Amino acid sequence: MKLLTRLTLTVFLMLIMSGCTMQNSPAQKPQPQQPQTQQQQTLNQDVLENTALAAQVKERAKTVDAVEDSVVVVLDREISVAAKVTGFDRLRLKSIRQEVHQEITRLAPEYKVYVTTDKKLFAELQKLNTQIQQGEEPAKLKTKFEKINKNMRG
Repeated sequence: MKLLTRLTLTVFLMLIMSGCTMQNSPAQKPQPQQPQTQQQQTLNQDVLENTALAAQVKERAKTVDAVEDSVVVVLDREISVAAKVTGFDRLRLKSIRQEVHQEITRLAPEYKVYVTTDKKLFAELQKLNTQIQQGEEPAKLKTKFEKINKNMRG
């Protein structure tokens, strides 16, 4: 009986001691951020400036009758617009895309405009837009943006 009590007590003490040593380990120090390069700073500034233009373009795209919702991403000198069209309006997608393209070109003639009514590209642009708002790395965003624009061309 005494042997069982001693053994239980010893195991219990070993568990307590091993649990306490885990907390005493030194915490990892945060690594200092490396300074941004000039190119990264320029990309960050472009993303911030283009957010205001994206809001204007989104509202302009919604003025087209058949467009229920739109997502807009603006990077460099390119504007990508995905318009959500439902119901019988989907029967005239080409004319809706052309009308949205004309409206946006009037608003920002110095930008190259891409317009799509594809549901998959709509979702991808939404995802990219949230990543921009969350402040992800601009270089990665640019490659995703170019890939989406390439898919819009056909």
